[in-house]
Amino acid sequence: MYLRSVRLPTMIRTVIVDDDLRALDLLACYLDGIKDVEVIGRAASGFEAIDAVQRLKPDALFLDIRMPDLDGLAVARILSERGEAPAIVFATAYDEFAVPAFELHPVDYILKPYDEERLLKAVAWLKKVISERQILRVSNVREHPAAYAEQPAKGSNHLDGRMSLKLKDRVQLFNPSDVLYFQSKDRTVYVYTDKGEEHVVQSSIQELEDSWKSLGFIRISRSCLVNGRKIKEIVPMGDRVYDVVMLDTQKTRLPVSRRSVSSLEMLVNPG
Repeated sequence: MYLRSVRLPTMIRTVIVDDDLRALDLLACYLDGIKDVEVIGRAASGFEAIDAVQRLKPDALFLDIRMPDLDGLAVARILSERGEAPAIVFATAYDEFAVPAFELHPVDYILKPYDEERLLKAVAWLKKVISERQILRVSNVREHPAAYAEQPAKGSNHLDGRMSLKLKDRVQLFNPSDVLYFQSKDRTVYVYTDKGEEHVVQSSIQELEDSWKSLGFIRISRSCLVNGRKIKEIVPMGDRVYDVVMLDTQKTRLPVSRRSVSSLEMLVNPG
């Protein structure tokens, strides 16, 4: 009953940061056209960004990374350490900062030149994260005021459980439950989702296994990493030879290599 009575903000109060004034104007123009977003401040440097956040207390921060005085990663780190970090969307022309950026738990990471559809997706995630933060904050303050007062306000959403993937032309966030498998073909790695999507991934199968293994992804061959929760059937094909059938509409069938068969035999013969 109490949580239902929490009034969530109707507008996302946003500060935008970029040392390129033309990019700043363009971002402001796009955001001004999106419902429920209000640009309440601008900053053209890292130090100006910190000052704007302290003064204006925004809900969200669209933050460039490469800036001459203090880069966006440092800004996010400082705000987080002070417990003042709003929900952050990194907005940059450089995809090489994606890994260190996501260690700071932003809501999203978008690449220039800005695309209106991509910005709409980022704003949709902002709405979800800000609403959840508001509910969690009010609930914790009411039920556990002492414990809540001791906890830092950084990284609470942790990308809402999503994982980042560097694609051919952008960095995109995926829900692990939406991913069927990764496969390497002709020296190119692809990710396949249960929505029928196919994307080129700028990572090796080994790198993906290192990052996604803890999420239930199983290496079934040198070229394939599958979501164990999306396996429909494990079909014996001979002496320690198997295929896996995935839970997509095409019932995709993938061969298991002899080197990787031990990881599946526990599922075929539990106990």
